[in-house]
Amino acid sequence: MTTAAKPSNQTLEPAARGQSQAQVVWAQFKKHQLAIFGALILGVLYLGAIFAPFIAPYGMAEYSTTDITKYQPPTRVYFSDPETGRLELPFVYASKRTINSESFQTTYLEDRATKYPLRLFVRRPLEPYKFLGLIPGDLHLFGVDQPGKIFLLGTDGYGRDLFTRIWYGAQISLTIGIISTLVINILGVVLGGIAGFYRG
Repeated sequence: MTTAAKPSNQTLEPAARGQSQAQVVWAQFKKHQLAIFGALILGVLYLGAIFAPFIAPYGMAEYSTTDITKYQPPTRVYFSDPETGRLELPFVYASKRTINSESFQTTYLEDRATKYPLRLFVRRPLEPYKFLGLIPGDLHLFGVDQPGKIFLLGTDGYGRDLFTRIWYGAQISLTIGIISTLVINILGVVLGGIAGFYRG
């Protein structure tokens, strides 16, 4: 004589679902703090490259033939009056270019007669740009009033702002990285498909 099986109090666990390769990669990526930090830096660089015309205070090839600024050192941004020590909004001084008559070396000295406040969202109608090559604009993240100038990283041999040129240069460098990756993937898929069709 058979007896009926007693119902078990234990609930059956659902079968573990298989993960796709993308899910496995994402799970491993989230565990790697250094990878996350690197991805954040790369994201900031890509955003900076995309918005380079807005972030940069000047045009990529902008320089003056009258107010020569070649090899000018980085402009110092002041947050307090150097004489009184009183805190103020950020400002810069203009620079005077002088040439040593004996060594013919160029030096730049601060002209502390006038302060040029650092302003946000400055419009420069005389130096327009096209965002992504399509949208016209003239708004820049920061800048100073003329004839003051701000060169956060100094200038090159033509007097062009290095901070501006770095962000514009990042557009080319980072775009090459994306295009090369896409080309490699396309070639890999095509060549892999051909090899699979002809059985290697």
